[in-house]
Amino acid sequence: MSEDSESRSTPSQQAPRLPTVDELRELAVAQRRVILAVLLKVLQPPLAFLLIVTGLVTFEDGRAVGVGSNISVLYYLVVTVFAIYAIGKLAALIMPGQGIGCLYAFLMFIPLVGIIALLMLNNRATRLLRKYGVSVGLMGADMKSIRDPAIDS
Repeated sequence: MSEDSESRSTPSQQAPRLPTVDELRELAVAQRRVILAVLLKVLQPPLAFLLIVTGLVTFEDGRAVGVGSNISVLYYLVVTVFAIYAIGKLAALIMPGQGIGCLYAFLMFIPLVGIIALLMLNNRATRLLRKYGVSVGLMGADMKSIRDPAIDS
């Protein structure tokens, strides 16, 4: 093997490209959306219970009837659509071109599994942001701590 062929590197051996400040901010915003989706999905069962306790939902012949059942269904649909949007955006940023966002989006329709999927993707985003020196707390990344990784390294 010649020295010239050893000095050339394949694309897999090249250093990974550092994200820009704008890309880190976009990732941080997408992560906050996912955290909000988790919070809204966790609030679904207490909302349903509250609607039953207040009498807005009653049961006739095994079916939920009343204004509360409509509110509950509407809440579920809005939260699920928002969660699909949030998870799709975050998955596209973390794993572009892999189509994994479609799998995560499908999981949003399964109640407990949807929350677990949101938390798994949030964990990946947290690790990625911390890798580039962004401070991440309970409600997501601290926007003030986002700096250009090329300058910091």
